[in-house]
Amino acid sequence: MNSLPEAPDCAVLSTLLLQSNGDLEIISDMFFQYMTGLGVLNLSNNGISLLPSSVGNLINLRGLYLNQCYELAMLPSDVGSLKKLEILQIKETRINFLPPEVGNSAHLICLLVSSSANHFLKIPLGLISRVSSLEHSAIVVPMNNEWWLLIEMLQ
Repeated sequence: MNSLPEAPDCAVLSTLLLQSNGDLEIISDMFFQYMTGLGVLNLSNNGISLLPSSVGNLINLRGLYLNQCYELAMLPSDVGSLKKLEILQIKETRINFLPPEVGNSAHLICLLVSSSANHFLKIPLGLISRVSSLEHSAIVVPMNNEWWLLIEMLQ
């Protein structure tokens, strides 16, 4: 699948699994506008380079999975609008900065992030301590040709 509808009307859709679609490179800016009921979104292992700002419309989203999106270079600040987000997984992408708005997710209990071997992920100072509900966090970074786990468990 290499194209998606512009703005599908899917208000009652609860789970959207679009993982392992290497041909999928572009998601329309308005794609998520009418998916307010979405609880789980898996975009892992796709060719997307940009997550549209309409992701902020997913007000009931609990799980966001962006693993192995090797071309994904930025997480929009609109992710801060996802107040019900509980799980955020971003592994092996080109994202080099976690927006401070991630700290606005009051229900975030699991944050798993890693950078690819050629990109170092920067996390704003105090972001993790701002998320009081966080129970599990793993931040994996490459160092001297080895992978290091920086934070394993909180609490």
